[in-house]
Amino acid sequence: MRVLGKERIENCLPSAPEYRYRFTRPWSAAEIERLRRLGQVDYYADFPRPFFRLRLPDGTQMKGVQGDCCCRVIFGPGEEARRLTEFDGLLMGLFGGDPTDQGGHEWE
Repeated sequence: MRVLGKERIENCLPSAPEYRYRFTRPWSAAEIERLRRLGQVDYYADFPRPFFRLRLPDGTQMKGVQGDCCCRVIFGPGEEARRLTEFDGLLMGLFGGDPTDQGGHEWE
């Protein structure tokens, strides 16, 4: 997978910034299962649109749907720029490559 971009989503909780991450290909069941290395994953594969949620110990959550190229990431309290950098680093460690290279580094 590679990140095509990320954008801040306006929400009603300024203390919990939310971003939409876009990827080059849709989330697969294998990639969702791989997220378990980062934290607790709730995966509802039997839903008509299989939903997943990753919960990290620091309060960060990633939510998405299998088959979609986008997901939402909600950060817990703390410095937004630092949280964003830390999360991107986790993705880099999980999928390889540089997640901040929005020109499109392929994640294996």
